[in-house]
Amino acid sequence: MHRVIVGAVGSIVMTAIFATRATHQTTDYYTFAWLFVGIGVFSGIAYAPWMARFTETVEKQGVTSRGAGRPYTAGSSACCCSGLRSVPDLSTLTRRHSRTVSAAVAVVAGRRSPRAAGGSG
Repeated sequence: MHRVIVGAVGSIVMTAIFATRATHQTTDYYTFAWLFVGIGVFSGIAYAPWMARFTETVEKQGVTSRGAGRPYTAGSSACCCSGLRSVPDLSTLTRRHSRTVSAAVAVVAGRRSPRAAGGSG
């Protein structure tokens, strides 16, 4: 957790320095380059442990329920911002859209015109 705080504070400081230097005509290319490097490094220091913790939280809730089309738990902290309530599995998506995919493949292969495949062109 300390790395996330260090990374966030460092990124904020580097961004503030960038904001103060951005309007000065005397600021050279290498100053901007090093500021962007600093922002990137500190953002990475903050992001990597946060993402590791996030994925561990999701796995703790049950890794098998993620791709099976089962709903997420309502009180889950791992998906509070996503707005996504369920994840359909690949076979469901393939079944639902197989006719559309087949028609698109036929059009691309030149075996059918877009109008015959249900298109407008």
